[in-house]
Amino acid sequence: MGVGGLVAAAGAAALVLALVRGVVRGTRPAKEPRPVPIGDTRMLDGDWLTAGARRYEALLPQIGPSADAAMAAGITRQRCGDPAAALFFYQKAIDLLHADYILHDIGEHSPTPADQAPIDRFLGVLALIREQRPGAPITASVLEVTHRLRTITTACKDAGLDPTRYLDALDRLESIAPDIDVSGIYWRYPASPDENEACS
Repeated sequence: MGVGGLVAAAGAAALVLALVRGVVRGTRPAKEPRPVPIGDTRMLDGDWLTAGARRYEALLPQIGPSADAAMAAGITRQRCGDPAAALFFYQKAIDLLHADYILHDIGEHSPTPADQAPIDRFLGVLALIREQRPGAPITASVLEVTHRLRTITTACKDAGLDPTRYLDALDRLESIAPDIDVSGIYWRYPASPDENEACS
């Protein structure tokens, strides 16, 4: 190999090394922002939860359209020290259960004991956030999950299925966030004013 060939080979090797090390601008994938620990009070509670919501929105297109996939993503975020994003993934898992039972057909997609896992995880993370980030704006999440669980409860009763799992979850949700008014959340889908009655 001549001198020119050696120079060209050396240049190519240097370029590859630069690419590997990320020296060349734009060759290294952007790193996901590291979540602020839940106990780090340097960030306001509202900003902390909003940042978690943004991470959730950015990651959501990467998961499959199932409650299991959403729950798995929440577990991953929780293990990464990101309970803020995990909360929204667990909320999404409950929303997808609602879609299966209410928007589709509860006769074809009957509730199972497996539903307990995303519900428990949502309630667990919500309780943690309420304890350590009491100023975090969790009202919208509480209202949505209350609606999803209430309408699943009613659908179970209509189909002759046991709604205890969802009623118990509603009781736990109320105990975690007793200050949030859920009186306007309907028990039936689609809702009508005369059906806004509690199931007992």
